[in-house]
Amino acid sequence: MSVFTARRDFAACCIFSVLLASVQAQHHLLEPLLEKARGRFPETAGSGLCAAQGGREPNVFLTRTQQQDSGFTPLEFAVVESVLFNHPLARVFVFLLGSIDESVFDRYLVEGYCIIVVQLHAAWIQTAIQSVEHELTNDQFALMSADPRAVPFLMNCALASLQFVYGGISLSFDGLLLNPFDMLLPAALPLHRTAVFIERVLAPEEQAPKEALQREDFELSWMPRSHTDRADGHTLICGDNLCPRAMPAGCPLARQLLRAWLEAFLMTGSSPRCDLEATRLYSAYVRNRPQSQTRLEDGQFAVVALPGWVIVEPHFPDGWRHYGHRGQIEESEDRGQFHSQLYTPRVHRERSDWSLVRSLKLWLPLDYGPQSARNAMPRSVVDLAQRFLALRITPFSPGPLRFGTIEPTLTSHTWHTPVDAYEALDNSMAESLGVGARPKLSREVALPGTTGGFRTFRDIRVVGRGACAVPGFVVRVRAAISLSHPGARLFCRPAIRPDGPLDGAPDSEVAWNACRAALTETGFDLTGLPSLVNSALSHLGFWPVRGPGHPPAQSSADGRLSAAELDMHFADLHLELTTDACPDAGEAIGVPKASNIVRSTLHALVDDVQDQVTVVAHSASRCELLERLALSFHSMYDRMLVMVTCECPEPGPEGERCSPPEARDHPTIAFMKIVDVPYDFGLSRGKRLLAQWAQTEFVLVLDDDFVRSPLSCMECMLLHMRSRMHSLTLPFDLLGFPILEDERNFGAFRGQLRATNGPLYLEPMASEAAVDGCMRVGIHPMAFLARTARLRQFKFQDQLPVGEHEQFFYANRYLGLHAAVCFDSTFPHFRVQMSAGYKQRRERMQELATDAFKKIGFQGMMYLLHKCDAYSGIDHNEFIQQNIPPWSISDDTCGPQPEPPTDFVMFFVAIFSKMDDRGALFRRMLRGEAPLAWLPRLAAAAPTRWAFFVEEQSITPPALVEEEAQHGDVVLMPQQGETKGGFTASQLKFAVTFLRDFHFRWLLVAEQDVFVHLEPVLSVLVAQEPPMRSAVGGWRTKAGMASLQSPWLPPQFFALSHDTKHLLASPRVARWLRTDLENGDAAAALNAWLALLDVQRLELQGVHLGWGGAAVGCPGKSSSVPQSMVLPPLAVLHPVAPGELLLMSEAAAVHGSGCEGLNA
Repeated sequence: MSVFTARRDFAACCIFSVLLASVQAQHHLLEPLLEKARGRFPETAGSGLCAAQGGREPNVFLTRTQQQDSGFTPLEFAVVESVLFNHPLARVFVFLLGSIDESVFDRYLVEGYCIIVVQLHAAWIQTAIQSVEHELTNDQFALMSADPRAVPFLMNCALASLQFVYGGISLSFDGLLLNPFDMLLPAALPLHRTAVFIERVLAPEEQAPKEALQREDFELSWMPRSHTDRADGHTLICGDNLCPRAMPAGCPLARQLLRAWLEAFLMTGSSPRCDLEATRLYSAYVRNRPQSQTRLEDGQFAVVALPGWVIVEPHFPDGWRHYGHRGQIEESEDRGQFHSQLYTPRVHRERSDWSLVRSLKLWLPLDYGPQSARNAMPRSVVDLAQRFLALRITPFSPGPLRFGTIEPTLTSHTWHTPVDAYEALDNSMAESLGVGARPKLSREVALPGTTGGFRTFRDIRVVGRGACAVPGFVVRVRAAISLSHPGARLFCRPAIRPDGPLDGAPDSEVAWNACRAALTETGFDLTGLPSLVNSALSHLGFWPVRGPGHPPAQSSADGRLSAAELDMHFADLHLELTTDACPDAGEAIGVPKASNIVRSTLHALVDDVQDQVTVVAHSASRCELLERLALSFHSMYDRMLVMVTCECPEPGPEGERCSPPEARDHPTIAFMKIVDVPYDFGLSRGKRLLAQWAQTEFVLVLDDDFVRSPLSCMECMLLHMRSRMHSLTLPFDLLGFPILEDERNFGAFRGQLRATNGPLYLEPMASEAAVDGCMRVGIHPMAFLARTARLRQFKFQDQLPVGEHEQFFYANRYLGLHAAVCFDSTFPHFRVQMSAGYKQRRERMQELATDAFKKIGFQGMMYLLHKCDAYSGIDHNEFIQQNIPPWSISDDTCGPQPEPPTDFVMFFVAIFSKMDDRGALFRRMLRGEAPLAWLPRLAAAAPTRWAFFVEEQSITPPALVEEEAQHGDVVLMPQQGETKGGFTASQLKFAVTFLRDFHFRWLLVAEQDVFVHLEPVLSVLVAQEPPMRSAVGGWRTKAGMASLQSPWLPPQFFALSHDTKHLLASPRVARWLRTDLENGDAAAALNAWLALLDVQRLELQGVHLGWGGAAVGCPGKSSSVPQSMVLPPLAVLHPVAPGELLLMSEAAAVHGSGCEGLNA
């Protein structure tokens, strides 16, 4: 019976077995392509380039569904490099519609990276699917392929076929891979034997199908999590080709999915919802797998579903908006924040956002919002991901908009280290003003142990490319690494993921063997292609040094460490990179030549967290959770002491043994002590007691329902406590972390405390944000790493059953409490359903909280989990409804302003340009191909930056994408349709608000086809010193109401002083700017905006608009005809053709008159 006429359910078998015979017979689709790639560069034959299947190096299938024949865009190169950055030895197959020159990836093949281009067509897709499903007939495939809307579906089926035959990871070109794909897998599940999917949570308004995952599907899975961190009955497994997924070779689930999808199409005649079948099969798997199984046996596969939050959300869940905007009402005009917060850096959150995304996320989508909302600003998440997940082999320089500055591409190999991100996030003005060098930044970035090895060496890479073009010459690099501390030895981790076992089979045999072979008595020394070196680096780590640190002091003396004492906890990690020099012309290959050497030194923490941290927690009525907490930590740190307090039942015969508190060893869990305390002992007393009994320098204070996970990094937290950046003068006493589950549900509980004559306010402000992502706060959740000696000194209100959290942070200001939050680590808050006893205790909280706050002198507590704006009508109304005086809410108007995206300049020029060929010609001329044009001459005369504002289209031409990547000065603005002039009022408002945070003296606005004689313009601008409250242009009079004459500024060319621009762009004014006057006319809007302002209207003489071309003659004065004094010298002329712009610019520069060019 045909598979397509009878439904089969193979998921009853809970553990899948390998179908080796079936798989081995079908290895014919990709092998010819691998062989072809190896043949292109035979000189790399011995390096394992594009090696045959079977080495456990992952296959990565990248699909591009948009058909285009113009090559690869810079962003697509960035996607490829993000994959190879995390998986250097991956075989990357690029599937695309349309033709492409395969040589675009030759520079990668020379470096040892395997990239294969597969040009998709119907016959290839049919072959791929039928290689697995032999019963699919040609007529059935023809029926499916006849529907153009079925192309994505058929590509998805082809991917499932390839994953069944070869195994691999499927990704799209709509995102960047932020970490190794198996980063979150448990220790028992290697990627080559685990199918990995991502959950898709339905929107609240979506009707949930019957296949949606239920409670038992989450709780019976390999990776259970809290009921507050999932959507029972409203979650599907994402099965379409745009969702990242991985399936190992021979895993029957891939075949089952393929059969189910094809059968559903043939039964309905249209593309089915791939999510439903994927969800059904996954649910059947988890409900039937043995729950006692903790590891896979030989020949078995596992299936896991990662939570949807591993994909970066368009908006950060903490709700932070610097300008107080929130929701569609007040934010829709701020495109950089409304559609997503990934392309524009969040004010004072740039460093923490990057730290969180890089450390705790897996996939960064690049398709949030329209093109005009995707202008990657410097220090935005998208910018930093492109820059710091790049191998820098692409011909395009990775990075954001540069507004006229060009970052050179690398033509040699160099080191990429975690310090690179620090330098990018330090926005120093010293370099831009030419008054000194960039200050030296902390190099304390390397971490010990297994988790520390993952966090450190995932960011140490050999980047760049060899510049040698001699045929037959293979550029190899030598990486040598050593540690200055004799006790800190390098070792190789079999798995690159943080929770990988140290005694298991390696993730990559090639990389693992190369890493072990490179280990020496003094460190690490490996020579090979950059791909091999980087893959071996991914497996590196170094052992910590045993030692107790500094036991907690018993007195209240200053416990700060000196610089010398801090240095004792670090060693120098020396990196040396040697690249063979290219032989001269005619010189034999292999003749020794001087090599290029690049050295870098990082500072490595050598402390063993197990010797210096005790995990402490208090529990009441649910002490059974404490064992789960201890076991989660001991899965990584087998010697770490876990000490907990457990409240006894209500007073009675059994409770008498709990007074006084006594400590006892856990009967079955080593390194776990339990302190039995009386009923209603309280959190504060429990934590104070544990701090008194702890003997380590630090304690990790958690609630009983926390656990450790692969996203937890205790080494990171200890580094921040030891770093001289924070600890030399004002050390952190408490170091918090983002509790992701709570932030998604309730918002971020961190910020500053402020007292009034009424409530105590928690406001989401932060200060002293550092380049490592840490920020000082006044309060954070009561889960933190603390210095034991300092925690003992702080006062707890033992009599408060609740409310002690707020009181603790507020009252201990008197004792100099310094708290901070760092974002590179988290511990899951694994909440459980409340038991009857615990629920009864929780029901008392509201009554207890009211009394508690009165005891500490406040009417109550108000949590402002987003920044409120005193000028926001929404916030104002909300305060009044809650009986809160609006004037008592701080909106931080006197706080620090956003850092500018670029350096400070004298002039910033905004040019409105078109997307056509004529616009491209004007842009080339203004960038410098016509060196005597007004913009290049202005840039040569004074520090100048510029941006070309181009209207977005539904599909951005690849030529424009490449142009933006090359020059970094094209900003896409919203599409407005036909316009009377060069731009509309809405587009002018977009440009002004886009430049809100830029710093300069003058803003010049021009259309692309404007001729500007620079000298008359500069004479007017320079005369205004300092430039303030000024608008310069061809002011003229225009009839107003009641026959009045009002000044009128043409928008084709004008200049605004910085303060005028800043006022118009400020969020409290920009939201009120009208753009609907005279059907959206830019001139009407501009003059309406300025009409209400008391600004100097400085007239620029010689501005001529509506010019008819050379045939009507030049309207300005000619130097050869001195008697023509009727008109002032020509300063601005619009419109001009490209040829006219060139001739007039040359004449203005040489003869002092643009008209001379036309007369000639």
